[in-house]
Amino acid sequence: ATPVRFSGGRKYPVYQGPGPDYGQSGGGRAMVSTNDWIQVFGVENGYAMIQYDITRDHMRIGWIDASALPVTASVPALRFHPVSAWTTAAVTLTDDPLHSGSAIITLPRGAWVTRLAVMGDWAYVESSTGDLLRGFVPRSALTEDQVFRLESCPWDDGRAPLRGTLT
Repeated sequence: ATPVRFSGGRKYPVYQGPGPDYGQSGGGRAMVSTNDWIQVFGVENGYAMIQYDITRDHMRIGWIDASALPVTASVPALRFHPVSAWTTAAVTLTDDPLHSGSAIITLPRGAWVTRLAVMGDWAYVESSTGDLLRGFVPRSALTEDQVFRLESCPWDDGRAPLRGTLT
């Protein structure tokens, strides 16, 4: 990430992915002020991935329209490496993996996500289980193997036990 000095006095909506189709954190009201500290990671599809302070103990990683970047800013294109993955347990998705870890949503066990990148112990994922959004989950909460246990299937009436896995 690169600290970028923006012209002061402006505010921009912050999305949970590269564009308004992803919605906004903060109850749909997430905004960043150019009077405050902002780091820029890179650009994808005309949107810049940023990190900024909300409070002293809470930061947010989100996306703003790249047209908000100063003309002099040198920001690389982001290149993610998408991989299908599934959650191994119910897991909290956050936009603040480095500080508060505050929850955006909880993904259920077995939720399909696209893992885009890895940052230390965190995986940056895109989820479309409901609203389209991106955020971070612990790497240890993901698997690339899709395994369904059949012990509790609704069509199992108890007379004929179902055993095994599907892969």
